[in-house]
Amino acid sequence: GEITQAVMPAGSAAIFTGQCLHGGGTNTSGKVRRGLSVSFCHGWLVPVENSWLGVPLERVRQLPERAQELLGYAAYDGTSMGGGMINMYEVGSPKALLES
Repeated sequence: GEITQAVMPAGSAAIFTGQCLHGGGTNTSGKVRRGLSVSFCHGWLVPVENSWLGVPLERVRQLPERAQELLGYAAYDGTSMGGGMINMYEVGSPKALLES
């Protein structure tokens, strides 16, 4: 593979795919440096972070159904392709949390 540095001025952003092995350089400024990681996964992939915990239920209930699904409030049924069910909550869909 190729190794390169993404040297950018403050306020810049680097966008890369999940195939990229990456790491941040040493923060020598003495100031806080923030980062934001946004990811989107196929339905059959379970994200490392549980997005359910990051957005209050009251707010999620106000979102469109597709946004709720992208946050993880939907179970994935792969049984038709020989797989199984993932992203379950209490042996059912996490969407039940929005209905309670």
